[in-house]
Amino acid sequence: MARLINGADDGKRRPFTAGDAVLIACVLLFAIAVAIYPRLTGESASGVTIKVDGAVWREASLSADARLEYSSGGRRNVIAIEGGQVRMADANCPDMLCVRQGAIDSTPATQSVIVCVPNRMTIRLANNGNGETGAGKNIDIIVGAVGKSHQPMQEN
Repeated sequence: MARLINGADDGKRRPFTAGDAVLIACVLLFAIAVAIYPRLTGESASGVTIKVDGAVWREASLSADARLEYSSGGRRNVIAIEGGQVRMADANCPDMLCVRQGAIDSTPATQSVIVCVPNRMTIRLANNGNGETGAGKNIDIIVGAVGKSHQPMQEN
């Protein structure tokens, strides 16, 4: 076992090699590329789409401050749009994770969705109300790609 960890039977650690340095440099470059890629796409949101039970409830612009309140069937959510950011200002869900998440904005590197699972509401950044931005654009969340048909299985 010592041979596998240290590289020798004598218990000495093997020195840091050029191969180790190349590996570390590659990992760092990959991490930096992943971090800055969203900024390079140039895509930023100008609005939000709010869905309840999977259906669009409201679309709004990030450029106009607004306070939207949804209340139905004992569920209550208050959405605040202020200064180009959107946040869940209040909700009557038990864990309040959606409220504690804070605001999301059009910066491509930030999260682009707020979810309130108990109240079945999602707030997603969008381009002019025409759908989602970034990686979520044109993707059916159930199938994974647009255009796939959902055919029920035939019973024999």
